[in-house]
Amino acid sequence: MSLPDHYLVTVALHALVLSTAVFLAILCLRRPQRISVVALCGTLAIALLPWISAMRPQSPAAPKSIEQSGASTAVTLPEWTVVRIPMVETSTPATPVSSSSFEMPETATLVTAIWALGGMLAFIPLMLAVIKLLRWRRTLARPDDAAWQAIHQAEPDLPSRCHFRISPVDASPCVTGFFKPVIVIPPFLLDPAKRRELRWALRHELRHWQGADSRWIMALEWMRITQWWNPFVHLLVSRWKMAREQVCDIAASDDDRATYGEFLIEMAAQPSSPHPLAVTMVRQHRLKTLKTRIVTILAAAPGTVTRLEKSVLFSACLAMLGAALVISCVKVGDPVKDLQGSSTSIEQVAATSEEEGPAKRLQSGFAAQVKIQTKVIVADTQEVQGGSVLTDAEMQQLMRKFAQKKGTDLMTFPVVTARTDEMALIEILREHPDDPPWQTDFNHPELRKNRFAGWSIRVAPTYDDGKIRVRAEVGYGYVPGGHYSPDAGAHSMFDKDEKIDWKKLVRKDATGRGTLNAGETLAIDLGKMENNRFGTIFFTLVPISPTGFELKSFKEAARRRPVVVAGKLKLRGTILEREFFEELVTAYLEDVPVIP
Repeated sequence: MSLPDHYLVTVALHALVLSTAVFLAILCLRRPQRISVVALCGTLAIALLPWISAMRPQSPAAPKSIEQSGASTAVTLPEWTVVRIPMVETSTPATPVSSSSFEMPETATLVTAIWALGGMLAFIPLMLAVIKLLRWRRTLARPDDAAWQAIHQAEPDLPSRCHFRISPVDASPCVTGFFKPVIVIPPFLLDPAKRRELRWALRHELRHWQGADSRWIMALEWMRITQWWNPFVHLLVSRWKMAREQVCDIAASDDDRATYGEFLIEMAAQPSSPHPLAVTMVRQHRLKTLKTRIVTILAAAPGTVTRLEKSVLFSACLAMLGAALVISCVKVGDPVKDLQGSSTSIEQVAATSEEEGPAKRLQSGFAAQVKIQTKVIVADTQEVQGGSVLTDAEMQQLMRKFAQKKGTDLMTFPVVTARTDEMALIEILREHPDDPPWQTDFNHPELRKNRFAGWSIRVAPTYDDGKIRVRAEVGYGYVPGGHYSPDAGAHSMFDKDEKIDWKKLVRKDATGRGTLNAGETLAIDLGKMENNRFGTIFFTLVPISPTGFELKSFKEAARRRPVVVAGKLKLRGTILEREFFEELVTAYLEDVPVIP
């Protein structure tokens, strides 16, 4: 997987769309228990799923462009193969403004800064609330025997005494704590005259304690920090709190629900806990919601079930995953640019220098079409140093010098064309019969590592302000005095019936790079060959027009890179066998007269 340039913007968009869908779904529900389940699942989904759905899978963009790009071709002949591998294309950058003017930061950077700043501002109050809550918990006392007896008489079915605390002042009952939640009971409810009210409070808070609501409160507050800008997240947290209070009210109240409503009003008159992280029964600043709670209690039928419905939970989780999957199709930014920007392996392979990054190599925004001429000379002496760049006049003088020497061998490779920022792979070879078939890895196009007799050459030109920076890598394998040997001649090289003594195979590897003007030649030293002779391979780059005419300079051949447009191309055709195709071409040439 890869992170696109507008990843954070896409996360925000997915979170906003998903939170809107969850909020609309809650508006269609009526039962408090279902509302609380959907609100909680939805909030968790909003906080987690957009970070996954916003990711873009790594696409094999470079390999596909070999077959689908109109500017790239693969030509196969009986004895040699040329593969052109396109590298990453980038658009021309905007003209830089002067240092005195204000430059607006990029959208992704701006969104990241605003998101982080808002999260930090929301994080400070939460930390202060946690510190205040920890200090307040130190003032709580464990219930003594008399208090525990009163609590146990009011509601016999209770957990152990260690889960209860007595508040030092009269306040609303609550549940607090993340790792060890406790039920806090105010002292005035321990009065024997308040036995019924104590039972209601115990049942209400016990339901909060069993549902781990104090833990969920803390988790939801953290989610509100990460989604501080999303109003639907705040609404969902509020609806969850309201729904949980309604569920606990229904579970706590008995047949006399009208009196229970009066008890809630009485609790509202008591000082509520000032700690927002405590699940308080009634808060004074939430009196507007008290009416809704009382109406819900009175409208609930006797014996209303408030247990967790597993089918609702499963349906809610499934719906969230489905919604995230649908929303993942929506992306912000240019997918082609994002995918190309994340695929730099081919750029690094064809880089003219490991110290120069792709941005420096491709900053011009132009590409040129070049013709690559390759030749190998094997002579008794080494007349040119490896890595040298020769002008046309120097190359002609060198060729005349080689022509005057006896025993000099010259091999000329097929002439190929390539566009800058593409890679030409030329091979004239025979593979070892015991080695598995070798295929070009377009993600990591390397020279053949297995055994072969012949030539495997890789040339990668890059346009640089009127010049061409070229990197060439050569792999050469031969049997001394036999197949592909520099002294064996062309007959042995192309004789398929001749057996090769693979045990005597010799391997040569060489690498060179240089910056060339039009018509200049890069020389790469192959080292000492058999019979104490020296080999040198020469690469000459000639600028050509899109129609194939030679030009005087690379600037004339330079063209602005086309804008890459995402899309699909549908082709129709018929697959022909090679033998049938050759017969078809032969018949066509025989029937069609040649016009002089």
